[in-house]
Amino acid sequence: MKICIVTDSAADIPARDRRQLGIVVVPQNITFGTERYRDGIDMDAGQYYARLQQGAWPRIVAPSAEVFEKLYRRLSEQFDAIISLHVSSLLSDTFLMASRARAALPPSSCRVETIDSLSVSMALGFIATEAARTARAGFGVEEVIDRVHWMIRHCHLLAFCEDLNYLKRGNLFPAGQLQLLLRTKPLLVLNEGTLLAYERPRTRLRALEGLYSFIEDFPEMRAISVLYSTTPEDVEGLLERIDLIYPSRKVAITRYGPLLGALLGPGGMAVAVYEED
Repeated sequence: MKICIVTDSAADIPARDRRQLGIVVVPQNITFGTERYRDGIDMDAGQYYARLQQGAWPRIVAPSAEVFEKLYRRLSEQFDAIISLHVSSLLSDTFLMASRARAALPPSSCRVETIDSLSVSMALGFIATEAARTARAGFGVEEVIDRVHWMIRHCHLLAFCEDLNYLKRGNLFPAGQLQLLLRTKPLLVLNEGTLLAYERPRTRLRALEGLYSFIEDFPEMRAISVLYSTTPEDVEGLLERIDLIYPSRKVAITRYGPLLGALLGPGGMAVAVYEED
C-alpha cells in the first residue's frame, strides 16, 4: 500500500528530510498588510524575520480548503491513502481547512485522513517524519495512524518569547495573564494544542537555562531539536549543555518559521523533544 504523508509548513521540517521521506508540505500564507506570500515559496525565513525586525507585523493565514482539495485529488491518483497531519487547531485554521477539503472529495479508492496534531513546529515535524518512516516500512494505514496518536502524546515543545508585543497581538493570553508576564522572558510550553505560561524568567540567560532544564527533565530521548529565529549564536551554548547529558544524541538545528514566529517574534528560541516511551 502506498501512503502519502501531508503536513503544512508550520511543521518546520528541514527540506532534506521532506525530500528523503516524500512528505508533501502545504505552505502557510504570510500577509503584511495587502501583501501575501507563501511560506517557503515566495518568502523564506530570513526574509520574514528581516521584515519583523524592520517593524512590520505579520498575519499568518491557513491554506484554503480549495488548495487542500486540489492537492488531495492529485495525490489520490498516485497513492492508496493520504494521511494529512496539521498544526494544532487551537493555533491555526489549517486543520479545519484540510477537513473541509476531505469532506468535499467524491468517493474514491484513495482513503484520506486528516489529523489535528495538537502540535507546532518541530514537535509536529517529529510526528510527520515518524509517520512517513512508518509508512515506508510497509505498515498499513491504521498502524500509521496509531503511531501518529502515540507520537502526539510523546512530542513536546518549550519556547521563550523575547518581545511580549507578539504574544499580545496573537491573543493567546487574556490581559490579566499578560500582566503577570510583564518584564519577563516567558517560557511557554505546548500543552493540549496551545501555548501556556510555564515559567517567568527575568532575563534571556535564565530563559536559555530553562530550555536546557526542560530537556534535562526527560530520562530518555529519541530526538531533540533546537529552534531559533534570529540568534543562531545562542544555539552553540545550548548544544554544549545538551551534549553533557546526551553525548551521543544528534540534535537537529532548525529555524522556526512564520507561524511560531508570529507568536514569539524575533529573538525567541525553542526546543522540541521526542521522548522515549
